[in-house]
Amino acid sequence: MSIFMVISGTLCGLEEEAVAFYPIMCPIFIAMGYDAIVTMGVPFTEGVWWRIGGCIVGSAVVIGYLYWYAKKIKANPEFSYAWEDRERYQKKWGVASGEVIPFTWRRVLILLLFFAGFPIMVWGVMATLQMLDIKYTHWLKFVWPMVIFVLIFGGALLVAQTMIYGA
Repeated sequence: MSIFMVISGTLCGLEEEAVAFYPIMCPIFIAMGYDAIVTMGVPFTEGVWWRIGGCIVGSAVVIGYLYWYAKKIKANPEFSYAWEDRERYQKKWGVASGEVIPFTWRRVLILLLFFAGFPIMVWGVMATLQMLDIKYTHWLKFVWPMVIFVLIFGGALLVAQTMIYGA
């Protein structure tokens, strides 16, 4: 199971979807003579504070590196790891300064389909929490900071323009 999860997580992005495999694998491992902990390899709460700390430190390192790299590339684009492919990327995805890309029905449809996925995902999570008898209103405390952030730093138009023209 561990090898399966490593390969799946690396090659096809199977991360949180893996949670569904644990209840399936528990009876199989128990029938094979192991205990339920063998299914995951480690108890969930084992080292949880180290994992949280590692996540925070790892995220800070990655964000710090990206910030440093972005400043370095902005100052001198020739330091980019993808400098050799720059012309090909510009030809394929670049937008000339001042050029206005028309907001066609196709782009509207793409944005609508993209944003429709989020309420569907929230509904799915809420339905799952309800099945597990967990209070589904707890997720609201995480939504308000995001709403306030969007209201302070930009509105829906800014989000749409960023999606169309790039960051």
